[in-house]
Amino acid sequence: MSHSIAFHLVAICAGAAFGALYLALLWHAVRVLTRRGNALSFAVTGLVRGGLLIAALAGGLALGATASHIAAALLGFVALRITASRVATTAQTGAKTWK
Repeated sequence: MSHSIAFHLVAICAGAAFGALYLALLWHAVRVLTRRGNALSFAVTGLVRGGLLIAALAGGLALGATASHIAAALLGFVALRITASRVATTAQTGAKTWK
């Protein structure tokens, strides 16, 4: 039982690490798009992020991850995304939206 809990905690941390990398790529892509209007760069980073997702899923499955481990990783990703969104919203209070 303790192995299961440990593996799920590792999966949550891995999901959060993946989320940090994914959101950093997204942040970079949005900055490039808003500064230079370079839609091609935005599209390329979208493909990179999609490839990163597929590679992470394939790597997890190759290591023997079960559905519950993937769900735990998703939980870590979502937790990081919500936290990052709240921090960004708090940091930019009063800032204009992109529209």
